[in-house]
Formats: sequence, C-alpha cells, structure tokens
Amino acid sequence: NVGISCGKSNLVALDIDPRNGGRETFAALAFELGVLPDTVMADTGGGGEHLLFRRPVGELVGKLGDGVDLLRDGRQFLAEPSVHPSGGRYLWRSGFAPGEIAIAHLPATWIARATRKPTAVPNDQHWSSSDEITLKRARSYLEQMEPAVSGQGGHSALWAATCRLMHGFGLDDVTVRYLIVEVFNPRCSPPWS
Repeated sequence: NVGISCGKSNLVALDIDPRNGGRETFAALAFELGVLPDTVMADTGGGGEHLLFRRPVGELVGKLGDGVDLLRDGRQFLAEPSVHPSGGRYLWRSGFAPGEIAIAHLPATWIARATRKPTAVPNDQHWSSSDEITLKRARSYLEQMEPAVSGQGGHSALWAATCRLMHGFGLDDVTVRYLIVEVFNPRCSPPWS
C-alpha cells in the first residue's frame, strides 16, 4: 500500500466514509458552508472518497461530523494502487487525478469550521468574565476594520488587524488566528488561503 503523509505533503484530506453517515454529513456541511471547489479526488477501497486540499494555516480539528474526517498533520491517507482490508482498491477518480486537476484551497467557511477553537487560558481554566468582554470587544473592533483587498494594500490591512488584536487587546496568537479566520478573512477580497 502507498501512504501519503498529510504533514510532509502539506495537504489535508477530507475523508468521507459512507458506512458512518459520511455522505449525509458531507451534504449538510456543503449546504451550510458552501460547495467545495473541484480538486484531486480518489475513491477509497472502503467505498468512500478522499478530497485533497492544500493545508490551511492553524490548528485543525480531525472530525467535521459523523463519517467526515479531516486527515491532517500526523495522519496519512492511502492512495492508488493501495488495497483496503475489504479487498477494494483505492483509485484516483477520472478527471480528478494528480496531474489532471490542481489541488484546491479550502474555502474560508470550511477553514473556519475546521480550525480549532482556542483555549482561553492555559491549564484548561475557563474564560473569566473580563476575558469574555475583551474577546467580544476584539471581535466587534475587527468587524469594523477595513478588509484586506488584493492590489490595494491587502497585506498591510491584514498586518494591522493582527497587530491590533495582539497588542491592542493583548490576545494570544491562537485566539488572534481564530478571530482572523472567522471574522476578518471572510470579508477579504479574495479571502486568504
């Protein structure tokens, strides 16, 4: 069998397992988050699908719902000509194999869903009421900032937003990344990959 390491290849694989309700979950996610762009795709030996995407920035969750996993750093996926324990083969889907189509980027809505929510305070403590107020104020401030627009100083706008969250509100890098992906990025033109 041929295994491809997600971390080393800088990829993530959306693993849809129909035996665990994956097709229904995937359809619900697509309705909620938007249709995914065409990308490299394989039929798995177990009757499911693998959709490959470039690895987005941030710490990612492993499970998006019943039967839909996001294979990421530290994980691997099997590729053609591997054989599943059931005897089924892993096959690149015609027209969607490597070399036939580019590996796409996940849309911002999917990245926001796949990005782990930050832990507020080390040692699994809960946010205090003052931390909740700070987070709410930071979110509100970020919603009012001008979005990054390609060709119009987009990098500077993103840098300004990041600096304001870190230095102005004193937020840690995980929380800043989460807010940038969830609040700022969807308004950018185009959204950052």
